[in-house]
Amino acid sequence: MKKIILILIITVVSISTYAQEKNKKHHEVKINAFNLLIFKHLEGSYEYLINSESSAGIAVRFALNSYDDRNIISYNERYVFTGFYRRYFSEKYATGFFVEGLTMYSHTEDDVTAISGTTSIQSSNDIALGFALGWKFVSKKGITFEFYGGIGEQITSSNNNVATEVIPRLGASIGYRF
Repeated sequence: MKKIILILIITVVSISTYAQEKNKKHHEVKINAFNLLIFKHLEGSYEYLINSESSAGIAVRFALNSYDDRNIISYNERYVFTGFYRRYFSEKYATGFFVEGLTMYSHTEDDVTAISGTTSIQSSNDIALGFALGWKFVSKKGITFEFYGGIGEQITSSNNNVATEVIPRLGASIGYRF
């Protein structure tokens, strides 16, 4: 009889845990307000929550300013595609402190001065690997806020005269979990 009761308790707990996990929201869409306000780059991202401790996603960033409108703190990248995997270290479902591994593909443009003294705009296509650290807050209604910072180190480039050796990954994003 004790074995039957134990099996029933384990079954109920297992079903309850599975149901709670199944009812969790697994999708997030976000916009990076930091890059938009500071660098005039539009960045949106999608994140799939695999479980309470991990997620995978993609972010896409495009420059809204023209090449000539750049200021001293501008990115040289005209567009960047970032794939990432996150590991969360919190008791709550995919919130709190996280570590992110990432890979980036970027298209960079910059001024290059030739030996003759003429300046031209050249471009480069780069691939980088890197990491970031961050923190995510989630409201009861599914509104998300996160901030993160990290870098990607260039591993290959089509034009080393223009390529950025270290590509930043910075953000303060607001989004929605559904």
